Amino acid sequence: MRHRTLVLLALVVLLLTACDPFALDAVTPTPSSTEMPTAAPPTATQQPADTPPATATSAAFNTPTEAAAVVTAVPSANNGANNSEAMRELTEIESDTVKIRGLTPKADVAEQFITDAQMRSNLTEQVKEDYSRDEAKRDSTTLWLLRLMDSPTIDLYQLQIDLLGEQVLGYYDQKKKDLFVRSDQSQLSPLARETLAHEFTHSLQDQYYNLSKLRPDKIENDKGNAVLTLVEGDAVVTQIAYAQKYMSAQDLQKLLDESNNISQPVLDSAPRYIRDSLIFPYEQGPTFIQALAKAQPGSYKGVNDALADPPQSTEQVLHPEKYLNKPRDEPVSVSLQPLTDTLGAGWTFRNSDTMGEFDLKEMLQVNGVDDAKAWEGWGGGSYAFYQNGDNALVFLQTRWDTVKDATEFGDAVQQSLDSLNKNSGLWSDSKRAFGLKRFGDAVTFVGGTDRTAVLHTLAAVK
Repeated sequence: MRHRTLVLLALVVLLLTACDPFALDAVTPTPSSTEMPTAAPPTATQQPADTPPATATSAAFNTPTEAAAVVTAVPSANNGANNSEAMRELTEIESDTVKIRGLTPKADVAEQFITDAQMRSNLTEQVKEDYSRDEAKRDSTTLWLLRLMDSPTIDLYQLQIDLLGEQVLGYYDQKKKDLFVRSDQSQLSPLARETLAHEFTHSLQDQYYNLSKLRPDKIENDKGNAVLTLVEGDAVVTQIAYAQKYMSAQDLQKLLDESNNISQPVLDSAPRYIRDSLIFPYEQGPTFIQALAKAQPGSYKGVNDALADPPQSTEQVLHPEKYLNKPRDEPVSVSLQPLTDTLGAGWTFRNSDTMGEFDLKEMLQVNGVDDAKAWEGWGGGSYAFYQNGDNALVFLQTRWDTVKDATEFGDAVQQSLDSLNKNSGLWSDSKRAFGLKRFGDAVTFVGGTDRTAVLHTLAAVK
């Protein structure tokens, strides 16, 4: 369930959620000449058309980040575009984006336009390189035992490839400092122009804030989601501000039509948690940016400050006051006791990670409980995953701000389990057993395919 961090993507869903060009008027910070650097047009440097493609994305359907920076215009020869015209348009879009975002480029980033087939090929190769089928199977089982998916047989490996091929409009590779936009037309469409503004914003973030340091490959799940929401929210707000200011009414209508005509059957049929995880940074990000802008009116200063000192949890981006208030509501570290001796011979620890407010919210909503009181007041959460042959177990420990918050979450989990059979303190369906234990401000949830292992885990929790 870990979210890898290799590239920053522009997704169809982000255009669909923001296709109304005036929807974010209130959240777009107004550039201030007194608080922002003077915007100089980026330089355009020709690169060979056969430059090797950048690598793409990742496992649990979030999106990425990587190191310090470069920014240049490189039209791909593969699409037959007129290079001089493409170069002029690229330079203009970048210059306009810089004027909005207020960060002057420090260097060049190689930019290429590629076809749908090339985009899918790039992303498929990255999935093969970064995410094994064994990891995908482990993630499927983990999500199933956490009741975030209905089946452990969903092929997350192939689903990722299919989702990225359908959804990705462009990406910035922070390791190679390349920027790719899906387009096979000689003249950029409004959708491609807006995508370029989004991805160019990522290159600026990278130059000023070192995105690989901000969100490294091994970052914990919940913190990684929070940082990604900040980074993508910034790019979404900037791209929409670009469209509002630099596109004609006719272009804006074309952008709306182009977005509305995009088919997304893979996303529509994906499990809800996978779908929501993909969309969350693009939907919640602009709201978080709005809160930062209100705290620092008239400029991107609040956003820049946050990039230098990012949120540490999805709780902070869901409730911006918990990030903005002093002292901040920081996540509590949750240590999980080892279960190898408890579970007995054959059981092996496979991996662990954090679960934040977003994940627990999804865990309840996917199973029919939609009450904000149940997930608000999150303090911290971690899970561990164990296997023994065909058997598997997930041990989830959560902490809450108060005993009342813990009680509300525990009651909600129990409500979500009430449709299942209950016997000897465990809930079960035909293949899984689930247990719940509450004490003070802590709530433990255990899901497993071996009923005895679930009982032993609950008994061992202190």
